Amino acid sequence: MMPIPIHLYASVPLAVPAATAAQRLRNDPGDLAAAATASSLRVLAPQAERLGLRPSALPTVRARMTDADEPGVIEVVWEGEEEATGWPSLAGLLLATPAPGETSRLLLVSSRSPRAGLTTGRLERLHRLRLVELAVQRFVHDLAGELDARMLTAPSWSVARYDRSPLFVHDVRTTDHDPDQLYRALATDIAGRAERATATVIARHGATLAAGHFRSVPAPDVQGEVAAPGEPGAVRIRWRSDEEATGWPDIDLLVTVEAGPVGARLSVLSPREAGFDLSLNRIDKQQRDHLLRHAGAELASALLEELAVDVPAPRQGAADRAPALSGAGPGRGGVSGRA
Repeated sequence: MMPIPIHLYASVPLAVPAATAAQRLRNDPGDLAAAATASSLRVLAPQAERLGLRPSALPTVRARMTDADEPGVIEVVWEGEEEATGWPSLAGLLLATPAPGETSRLLLVSSRSPRAGLTTGRLERLHRLRLVELAVQRFVHDLAGELDARMLTAPSWSVARYDRSPLFVHDVRTTDHDPDQLYRALATDIAGRAERATATVIARHGATLAAGHFRSVPAPDVQGEVAAPGEPGAVRIRWRSDEEATGWPDIDLLVTVEAGPVGARLSVLSPREAGFDLSLNRIDKQQRDHLLRHAGAELASALLEELAVDVPAPRQGAADRAPALSGAGPGRGGVSGRA
């Protein structure tokens, strides 16, 4: 996994299921990204000029379908001298995530920090930050309109809940199952599912816990809840633990369900990086690193095993394309190094 943090830039609701939105993105990613960028520039350019920046060039726009071991349906990359284009040079991943009632949300995340404003000496910092925010959010809004003319957004198209905190990808899993069905099953009794999955994860780390000779047996306070609208996760799972005594991570985890190439993709994200500082001089540092590095992946595996009981089997023939509810192993954990 690459220790590259990702940041949520935009989240827009759609009136179509996540699988439908994802398929429309995959059908023509390059033209859709170019069209949404062009329509956004028509709105953004006059605002940039009012602030004192006169764009004189167009950004280069590229789009590609993501690999199986990274989040998102497609990656969009904008390049160009920012002072000339008035547009941020960044790489963003577009996710189609299920929402209640057979609807979905279109999210854009990027490894570029939202605190990195437009690169220009002509504007003050707040205006540089504002132009980056406007550009990306307007792009997602216009792209959502290309995917679904009946999109659920009101006249305001800002993010429902905008959190600038970076997130690290701990694991990415794939499954043939329908993303909406997987989302509904995961959100049902999430507190109970979180408790049972956590117990399974702890049991699987018995050898590592024994090797660490920790003072206490891990018994974390487990909290599970449905994530707020606009968040990148479907559910949030918290482990509150005396980490020093037990070695068990005290951590917040976001479990994301999104439409994948065939069925669904499940990712585990966290504000905390997946790994312990191995430079620390302590005898149990290897065990602490192992627990933090693998707990998210084991949680994803345990959740999928439980969900397999409740989620209907894939359509006939889907099992020939990929193993149902099976782990693809830890993902690379971030967007490409561009931006």
